[in-house]
Amino acid sequence: MAEVHASAEIDIEATPETVWDVLTDLEAFPTWSKIHKDVRIESHNDEGWPERVWMKMSVVGIHDEQVVDHHWTDDSVSWELVSGGVQRAQRGTYTITPTETGCRAELEGMVDLVIPLPKLVIKQGQKLVMSIATKGIKAEAEKRQKRIDAGEVV
Repeated sequence: MAEVHASAEIDIEATPETVWDVLTDLEAFPTWSKIHKDVRIESHNDEGWPERVWMKMSVVGIHDEQVVDHHWTDDSVSWELVSGGVQRAQRGTYTITPTETGCRAELEGMVDLVIPLPKLVIKQGQKLVMSIATKGIKAEAEKRQKRIDAGEVV
């Protein structure tokens, strides 16, 4: 199976700090992401950021358990597949840039599946994943930002 590449960007009306809170709160992903069924942080780096993460996922009827390593910088997080059932490789990067109204999240990703799938199924899966990776994070970050702005502790 050939590598599938995708990229997207979205403006988010939330502070970069709030978006980072969403991105680092990996164990909460199943509460707002319909493809994440379970997430466990297996290790943290020296700064306390999630480093090795186990995830149970389901995309267009294809279920997988995977282990992914994360690498954090001041304005981005990247990840790479360590092990998975249906994936040979996976890499991605989120970059968060402040804007006048909040921030912009840019996503680049690649996946290489072990199993052959029809192009239609691959496109459906890619569309779903990119939607959750942009619109899903936007919705969760903006929801959290409203709670913060209202003085709630999140």
